[in-house]
Amino acid sequence: MQTSRQIFRTVAAVCAVGICALATLKQSLPLVLAGVFVSFVAFIGLRNLELPAKTLNAGEIFRNLRQNPVKALAIAAGVLTAISIGIVATVYYNLPAVVPWLGAIACICCAAKLRDNRYPSTNFQSASNSSSDSLRRAHSPSKTDWFEIVSLCLVTVIGLVLRSYDLSNSPPTIHVDEGEMGIYALDILAGKPIPFFWTAPFWGLPMIFNYLQALSIDIFGPNIAGLRMLSVIVGTACIPAVYGIARNGWGKIAGLVAASLLAVSHYQIHYSRIAIICVESELGMIVFALILSKIMINNSRGDVNARGTQSITLFALSGIVLGISQYFYFGSRVMPFIGVLVLAYLYIQKAVTIKQMSIVFATAAIVYAPLAAYFATAPDMFTSRVAFVSIFAEQNYKALLGPAASLPADLPRLFIHQLQQILGFFFKLGDAGGFYTPEFAAFDPISVIGMWLGVSFAVVRFRRNFEFMLLAWFALGLIMGGVFTIDAPSGQRLLIVTPVVCIFAGLFVARAQEFFGSLAAGLSTWMVGGAAAILVVFCGYINITTYFISLPKIASGYEAVGAANEFMRYPTEYHNYVMAVPVMYAGHGAIKFVARDAHVLNLVKPDDLKIVAGDTQGTAILAMQNHYDDLHAIERKYPNGTASVVKDPNGRELFTIYRIPAEGAN
Repeated sequence: MQTSRQIFRTVAAVCAVGICALATLKQSLPLVLAGVFVSFVAFIGLRNLELPAKTLNAGEIFRNLRQNPVKALAIAAGVLTAISIGIVATVYYNLPAVVPWLGAIACICCAAKLRDNRYPSTNFQSASNSSSDSLRRAHSPSKTDWFEIVSLCLVTVIGLVLRSYDLSNSPPTIHVDEGEMGIYALDILAGKPIPFFWTAPFWGLPMIFNYLQALSIDIFGPNIAGLRMLSVIVGTACIPAVYGIARNGWGKIAGLVAASLLAVSHYQIHYSRIAIICVESELGMIVFALILSKIMINNSRGDVNARGTQSITLFALSGIVLGISQYFYFGSRVMPFIGVLVLAYLYIQKAVTIKQMSIVFATAAIVYAPLAAYFATAPDMFTSRVAFVSIFAEQNYKALLGPAASLPADLPRLFIHQLQQILGFFFKLGDAGGFYTPEFAAFDPISVIGMWLGVSFAVVRFRRNFEFMLLAWFALGLIMGGVFTIDAPSGQRLLIVTPVVCIFAGLFVARAQEFFGSLAAGLSTWMVGGAAAILVVFCGYINITTYFISLPKIASGYEAVGAANEFMRYPTEYHNYVMAVPVMYAGHGAIKFVARDAHVLNLVKPDDLKIVAGDTQGTAILAMQNHYDDLHAIERKYPNGTASVVKDPNGRELFTIYRIPAEGAN
């Protein structure tokens, strides 16, 4: 009977995901509600849905739920989810749906915790595969290791400083998407009715990020630093989370090495300093993997309660993280595939049950349901961006392989090219995705060497749960975030998988310590730890020099932020015009956000400039070099202005701004 219930729950969870996906394609709200109901059935279980032997009145039902708070909370989660879906489906300004949505998540957490408290766990000897004795001792409870705590705190603080230092000026340029997202955040703070469960029209990403950015701006100020501070906080949080994964899998030294390498990585530093919706998905994947690693430890030790049913709290939390992560960058969409593969393997290893697996995906479906309800009404917003960047789109593979290319005939050639680019990212290639630079290798040589040595150790022991999870994370991330998409290697799409670089390196150091421990037990920790510390410091030097010294010298795109700063010198004293098409335009995100107090318009040709006599404002015309002839014509017509050449920090000429005073209209 127990097996049949577990099978029922698994089938119900899979059906819930399928129904929600079908609802998105069919734009059907009833199908969304049906998917949520099926996931609710999977969470409650077959036994809890059996009809009572006799008819119950309201009082009896209330007493039954009061005696079984876990069931009451689970039902409340389903009801609150249905309410949030109803609001999203019927109300354009669906911000009120956040309250029942958060309430449903809270109910799930409380139900799982109460259920586990009701049946306390006991220990037994598990047959599932576990770590070696030395690594098992690293996981065992012991006295507080103050050196470890202080080291992790120091590494995290260093990571925070590297991500927050001179945030307004580094990176030195402002990407157009940063400014656009900043405008949305300012609109939210201004009280404009922007739906919470919605996606931005031109990039198809959920608006939760913009609401969080609005909170960041409200706390830290309406400037570039305030706009970017959310990414700083989230990027810094990745450091201790990566430490937790590596420590759970391979011990303290692996955790500290992995955290240190991530803290100083110039690639991760950059994405933690720009105000775009990428690093949040990376944190979601890291936390998801961290919870899975904790599940592996608990269940390999036999964390089973007196009834023989294992704890469900961690599984509910992993489902919540999985669901919430879907509200951020497209890279989060690889997480369900990683989760299915890893949990299926753990089931084969008898480390998890079908019931626990069902809880993960049923919970994720409940958390994702309000956004799924929105996508059901706008399926193009769910699929359009993925279709646009897919390497299988005809225009994309023809642009890569030539106009004569066709699929499936050229599929091997296409995959070979993509694999070369993606794997090159983990050797010597830079970020070609448009948010960073391809001029520098994404990872320093020491991290690359440590990573590939760690991969070799992981492959040798791939049957061990931790190594399998790491390899699955790496492989699926490369395939779905790289091989299947254009602009390879695209840093923003691969960001979700790149923490494994640091974890693999930590794994290698842990195995080296284990090897030397068999030769010189008393010296292995100091030998390996000292060598690792020296190499990490050297990595830090390479990465910090790359990002804070070398990058500003080769960075491009200073024009927009330079123009914004020029307009903000006199935001209301001049009518401001830009002559820069097609290189730049007045609606550039950086100009709109930074120079939001200055009214800036595009000026196509000199004859379009009209200065009205008696106007109390002057006129400022910013012209890039491709429009200097037009600017000279304006100077001849209005010769009493003042021209200023603006250069970037490296002395390269960006543009000329010609300011005509108000009296020039006379």
